[in-house]
Amino acid sequence: MIDYPNSLNILVMAVLAIILLADESWQQDHSKKIIPVRVKVSLPTAIISIGTDLLIPYSVEGNPIPSVTWYKDGHLLQDNERTIVTENLLIIFRTNASDLDYYTCKASNLNSSDETTVNIITMESANNTNMGNPR
Repeated sequence: MIDYPNSLNILVMAVLAIILLADESWQQDHSKKIIPVRVKVSLPTAIISIGTDLLIPYSVEGNPIPSVTWYKDGHLLQDNERTIVTENLLIIFRTNASDLDYYTCKASNLNSSDETTVNIITMESANNTNMGNPR
């Protein structure tokens, strides 16, 4: 005679084992898959008011996991008391006129690289630019 509750438990455990093994196999295959590096920054131009904090969200994709470096006008951007780079955010505290520039996020791994540049301008310069462009 078949003990259905016991057989059902064995069947459920077998299905779970298959799912776990399939998931582990997929993760191993996925970790070997080469994915080109891609950098995404929210805006090509960030408009600020001097004295405010600037947050630039960004994301980086790629496999193997790429290294990320930020540059200001072509020079390596270093973390300091006003500038911090996190895994997905460039933060500049208490912006001043010297922060107005082009910032480039570069990401690379052994297989590929990508970069995106953001222009930091003030509200005043954005308004002056818009005044000269008729709509």
